[in-house]
Order: sequence, then structure tokens, then C-alpha cells
Amino acid sequence: MWGAWHPQGCWRMCLTDNDFKNLPVGDVVDKLIAEWRSDNVAAITDADGLHRAELFHGEYSITIHHPSSNSSSVRSLTVDSATHISNVLTVMV
Repeated sequence: MWGAWHPQGCWRMCLTDNDFKNLPVGDVVDKLIAEWRSDNVAAITDADGLHRAELFHGEYSITIHHPSSNSSSVRSLTVDSATHISNVLTVMV
């Protein structure tokens, strides 16, 4: 979210005051961002080796660990408006 700063203040829905201190609306936005953020999340695949996840737009670093081979692989995944319908990460073991 972005709003242009103006010396006379903003028109409506300001996130900060002129000293860039959060206003109540800015506190709500910060709280939502903190709730939506996901740090390290673990998941297990199904019997077919698949896992479905719904992700927000952004950059992801995914670590895949295969227990029987005791090895790990790190992949990057970008979710954006061009890829939001279906983004499949294929890993061959």
C-alpha cells in the first residue's frame, strides 16, 4: 500500500502523520500484514508426492527434504499476477 506524502496532510485514509508515525489506520494495516506473513511452514506431501498451498503474491524460497535419500533441495518460487492461477514446482528425486 502506498499513499503520497503531502505537507498539508493526506486527503483520507492516511497511514501516518506528517512525522511518519502510524495513525490508527496504519496500525490496522501493520497488524494485517503481520497476521498474513508466514515464516517457516512445514508441509508433507500426499501419497502421490503432491502438496497444494495457497500463497500470497511474493517471492518464496522452498526447501524440499526427501527422508529416504536424506537430501535437501532449495527452489525459488515467484507468485504474481501472471502466475497466480497455477504455479507448479516439480521436483524429481
